[in-house]
Amino acid sequence: MDGASSSDGAAYIFEYYPSTDSWQQSAKMLPAVNWNHLLGSGVAVDGSTVVAGGPGYSDSQGRSYVYQYDPASDTWLSTILDPSDFRNGDGFGGHVAVSGSTLMIASRGGD
Repeated sequence: MDGASSSDGAAYIFEYYPSTDSWQQSAKMLPAVNWNHLLGSGVAVDGSTVVAGGPGYSDSQGRSYVYQYDPASDTWLSTILDPSDFRNGDGFGGHVAVSGSTLMIASRGGD
């Protein structure tokens, strides 16, 4: 999003190309809406799946995004994850982990 604020954050994907011995940016992930996300505070990668946390979203309730690479369309598809028990200050997404089809998303204020 071109109108993102400086505190929305972003997550960048870089790929290594042995033929040129260089890393090149292949994607830039941005939050779906501008709302002080702090996207990228927590990031995890497993194969073609990237999880990026945005613990600052909506009064620090937090939100996380799952990005999955689709080779057929050569694009990254995103899914938004929100906890079922949102509360201000939870910070959902400050730390994230992914292993196969399982995600772990930490919430510092979750109860």
